[in-house]
Amino acid sequence: MKETKFKNTEIGMIPEEWEVYPLSSLVSDIADGPFGSNLKTEHYISEKEVRVVQLSNIGDDGWHDSNTKYTSFAHASTLSRCIIPTGSILIAKMMPAGRAIICPKIDSQYILGSDVVRITCDTKLDPKYFVYNTKSKLYLEQISECTQGSTRQRTSISKLKTIQIVVPPTREQDSIASALTSIDNLISSLGKLIEKKKNIKQGAMQQLLTGKTRLKGFNEPWVEKKLGEVCSVKRGVRVVKRNLTTDGLYPVYQNTNIPLGYSNQYNVEANTPFVIIGGSAGQVGICRERYWAADDCAFFACHDIYKEYLYYVLLLNQRNILHNVRTGTIPRLDRTFLSGMLVYISSNIAEQQAIATILTKMDDEITALEAKKAKYEAIKQGMMQQLLTGKIRLIS
Repeated sequence: MKETKFKNTEIGMIPEEWEVYPLSSLVSDIADGPFGSNLKTEHYISEKEVRVVQLSNIGDDGWHDSNTKYTSFAHASTLSRCIIPTGSILIAKMMPAGRAIICPKIDSQYILGSDVVRITCDTKLDPKYFVYNTKSKLYLEQISECTQGSTRQRTSISKLKTIQIVVPPTREQDSIASALTSIDNLISSLGKLIEKKKNIKQGAMQQLLTGKTRLKGFNEPWVEKKLGEVCSVKRGVRVVKRNLTTDGLYPVYQNTNIPLGYSNQYNVEANTPFVIIGGSAGQVGICRERYWAADDCAFFACHDIYKEYLYYVLLLNQRNILHNVRTGTIPRLDRTFLSGMLVYISSNIAEQQAIATILTKMDDEITALEAKKAKYEAIKQGMMQQLLTGKIRLIS
């Protein structure tokens, strides 16, 4: 492969064969959504005629199908400039501005909602390449400069037209898009597998933690007890944030189940579950190593229940725990509620251990898949940085 020669442009160094154009020079058509008065609640219908593309449908990782609204064929015909041709790129004007996707083929017809722009690329610009380009540092910096607003930053169609796009030869655009699509497909497959594993685990919890499914060799009765009868609910000890480090030996949990920082001291043994009682009150967590529980973190000193089994029992009762959080400036959860909470549990510690072992193995598998997914996401980011700047070339 021959050495790449670079040239200096208004946006920096790029390969000699590449060019820089404003977006307006790379599209054959561009339009934005209707004014709010032209597409209001009264225009929405229950029948699936013309799908309205909303900001929430445009995700950083592609199309989000959760928010569905439709209008009639008749009303859509009055907004002909807002009809979305097949293969169009959709760009959000806000929340945040600039993110882009290719319109999917889930519904038969689409129309723009407010603050959504559609573009049709000309022959110089590959749509998939452009979507990946919208995640580049150069593009995002320009979008940041093109937005305004004190509370909700918004850009405009006229400003989007001025965005400078780095354009390789079309064959190279296709190669870049194909390489990034391949790793995106791998990431997507891992995401679907993770969700499948989580659903399987949730189903297992519903069976194993209610006694509906019993493990072989265990016949002892299950009992209903107050949590305080099988363990003590203890409150952690306050820490001063400035005394925490990033490289201490033990994580510190305060008002969320994500560590606040690290300390060289601990006050709770490994594999002890906890519940956040202030801030993100009601969150259930467990730490596989020793940790420091701060004053908004309640942990459990178990005497008649296996502590890892207790963690899954708490997860099963998560909805009830959250329902009893006192809302306010700082949400709070009383330890007295936790002590008095009724739980249905196996009376056999060995059965508790066996159930916890099964569920822990499921969690470990999910954690490993999530780590693998995060690794590929990091690889993708590195690939984008190299491919979209021409530092790595896929064609000779």
